[in-house]
Amino acid sequence: MPTNNLKRKYYSKVNKYCATIRLRLGILDNAGLAVTHALKTMGFETIQDVRIGKILIFDANSLEEADEIAKSQTNEVMETYEITKCE
Repeated sequence: MPTNNLKRKYYSKVNKYCATIRLRLGILDNAGLAVTHALKTMGFETIQDVRIGKILIFDANSLEEADEIAKSQTNEVMETYEITKCE
């Protein structure tokens, strides 16, 4: 029984975070251009600028730890990231 209490205490401190990673605005997004072209050929004529990014969903003990995790998955020369707490 004590191990269940320890698990409960550990999990109660953990929060779920979402990190949205995007290419910086000045960086050419070749995958986004390909998707834009494909959608236009499928009949979506109003599509103008598709950008491809990543969304990471993970557990962390604090916002600082979440920031470290997101930063480790981001190429800061080409990408930016934003962290939000998921519910």
